[in-house]
Amino acid sequence: MAKQKPVKKTSIKKQASSKQASSKQTKQKRQSNDPIYKELISTFLEQFIQTVFPELAEVLDFARAVERQQELYVYDKHPLHGHKKFADILYEIPRKGKDQTIKNQIFIHIELENNDGLEEMKRRMRHYFYLIDLKYDISHLIPIVLFFNNKGNPGITKEFVSSGDDLFEVNRFHFIQWGLGNDQVENWLIHKPKALHAALAMHMKHTNMTATEVLLKALEVVSESVLTHNQEQLLIDYIDSFSELEEKTKTQVYQQINQQEHSNQGVTQMIKRWSQRIAEQSILEGKIEGKIEGKIEGEIKGKIDGEIDALVTVAQVKGITLDPTELELLKEKGIDQIKKALVILVNAQSKNDLQSLFQS
Repeated sequence: MAKQKPVKKTSIKKQASSKQASSKQTKQKRQSNDPIYKELISTFLEQFIQTVFPELAEVLDFARAVERQQELYVYDKHPLHGHKKFADILYEIPRKGKDQTIKNQIFIHIELENNDGLEEMKRRMRHYFYLIDLKYDISHLIPIVLFFNNKGNPGITKEFVSSGDDLFEVNRFHFIQWGLGNDQVENWLIHKPKALHAALAMHMKHTNMTATEVLLKALEVVSESVLTHNQEQLLIDYIDSFSELEEKTKTQVYQQINQQEHSNQGVTQMIKRWSQRIAEQSILEGKIEGKIEGKIEGEIKGKIDGEIDALVTVAQVKGITLDPTELELLKEKGIDQIKKALVILVNAQSKNDLQSLFQS
């Protein structure tokens, strides 16, 4: 009988370590977007509920909505041991015209999922329900899952999970799900779209529209919506961040918008503000880069390079070409002159508005 080779424990350990690393990377990637998702849905909570459960939205007083603590405690087998879980979004909203006693309160629990599928979320949502009920002693709770991946059902559907068997069903737990990744952009951006839909459309399929058309339509929806400055900025940044277009292509699209006299003026103004934020962001990155150098000269060079990069980016969006000699001249004139050029460029109609800056 041939001798069996001993199993190398190190290889098993290495494999387990690799799996843990992969799991950790997935979790980190998911968590990195969580704050952005939460800010979007919390900011447009009323529009979100109007979309997934319009009948409920009609009876809720969103002006009196209160965000509740998302921290929930899970007991393990031993009563002195347990661990914490967190619900993504949890609001308590009273009915219109009613006092804020517990019987008139509706709890809204929203999970923002970018990793697990529907079957796993059925289990988790029921678990969350019991934990929330245990903590707040609720009378009404509406559980909702928003899938940013393609693991939910297309559109907005009501799902359930039951306990028991054919002989005796103990209970049946219902929740609402919206599978963005399997939904169609055309369902939400064409007919009476809400501002929130413009952002969520970045996660949907687009069978009859190109990625460029989706981006332009989303910006148009935002420009035609009544929004505060912060709401508009959040949506523009979200759309810009999650659009599937590459940065170079997006810059070309923004450039074309500025060159079209017949383009939507609201969109044009939004692109102008986007250009200004790009400029500010590039300047900040330049300052940080300079500080990392650890030297005064490095800091100054970092600031100048950051501002020059911002100048070039904004110029591309505006359809203005700056040649290397002009940029070198601005570098020689120093940081203050480059900042002045940025301010003028954001509002410039043509390169002629910049001529005074390039004079020796």
